[in-house]
Amino acid sequence: MSTFGRRRDLGNAISIEDALAMLTVIFVVFMLLLVPLVNLDRTKLASEHRDRFWQRVAQSFALRDSGSTSVSSYNLAFDINDALSIRMRPGESENVRYIEALLADSSLTIIRHDHRDDSFIALFCQNAGTTKIYRSGSLTWNPASREWVAFEFDIDYGDKNESLAMEAKYRTWFLETTGIDG
Repeated sequence: MSTFGRRRDLGNAISIEDALAMLTVIFVVFMLLLVPLVNLDRTKLASEHRDRFWQRVAQSFALRDSGSTSVSSYNLAFDINDALSIRMRPGESENVRYIEALLADSSLTIIRHDHRDDSFIALFCQNAGTTKIYRSGSLTWNPASREWVAFEFDIDYGDKNESLAMEAKYRTWFLETTGIDG
């Protein structure tokens, strides 16, 4: 008896049509779930707050004089050795100095050094102001290496009033001294 004209019983095996139907259902469900997630990410990116002020600060390095070049004494304490441009300028009072560093990845380090008590608040600003990290503490002068050394410092992400006050003072001071619109 020839098996040419008869169908074989495959038992519990599924046919190719059933396999394709299941793959189609899985693909449709995947697309139904994936498309809203992509749109959610686009919405989050569109609503991301970019502070144009920090872009103007970075651009001011090209527009303005770099300021004092005697800032190498701050390199060790704030890791600004590889900065593209560094400047130190007098702050809002005679005892305050601002050290501004533009790093290679366009991030900024702004240091407010108060010489009355050698306290500092440093702001590391990345991605046009979307990421800000503050560091505050004390500086001590090391006469052997002729550098400032940071000690007893705290790190915060904008949680402390002192950090936010420093940023507000810097913004005001920068706008007054440069004449650049905020």
